[in-house]
Amino acid sequence: MRAALFGICLIVVAACQPLARQPAQTFSLGALVLRETFDDASDWETWRYADIRLRVENGGFRITAGQQGYVWSLNDQVHTDVVIEAHTRQLSAHLNNGYGVLCRARDNGDGYYFLISGDGYYSIRRGAGRAVQPLVEWEASAAIQQGMSANDLRAVCIGRYLALYVNGLFVAEYEDTAYTQGYPGLTAAAERGDVDVTFDDVMIYEASSYGE
Repeated sequence: MRAALFGICLIVVAACQPLARQPAQTFSLGALVLRETFDDASDWETWRYADIRLRVENGGFRITAGQQGYVWSLNDQVHTDVVIEAHTRQLSAHLNNGYGVLCRARDNGDGYYFLISGDGYYSIRRGAGRAVQPLVEWEASAAIQQGMSANDLRAVCIGRYLALYVNGLFVAEYEDTAYTQGYPGLTAAAERGDVDVTFDDVMIYEASSYGE
């Protein structure tokens, strides 16, 4: 059984700015190191605190939370250079939120956040202490299905290179050296409302870059 770690972190809101839409680097996938389909309630640890609930439910991992900031649950496998894929579905009607996957995370919320929102925005962020700060500011993308919809996420963490794909389309990238290894995770947050989202078919691959 894999244990999961849970935490809460404050939201840091920042202005938007335009981003390039073509990736600077390409990568290749290696061995599949984790495939999580959440078929068993014991596959991931359940947490509940006030109006925050994180649990395996109906073949997925479901996060429900109010306005406390980012909440997360981490797998206990340490990784370095990986690609993380996840199928998501938003169940709540409130659009002002953020949800996605974590790479190279620690149990205090440090790590890299690859996020989309219910109103069609994306961001790459870095958790440090009690803040989740933007590396790539929130920006709109037509690749994201808005509202109560499904979206497939792909987060790339190879060396200093970070990239986010949504529904097979590249949307953002950044280079950062703050974290070199850590846990994979699932995360969600809401602002002035609530968030209810499920994750399924979480796949983690070893990965390497092969050029710019």
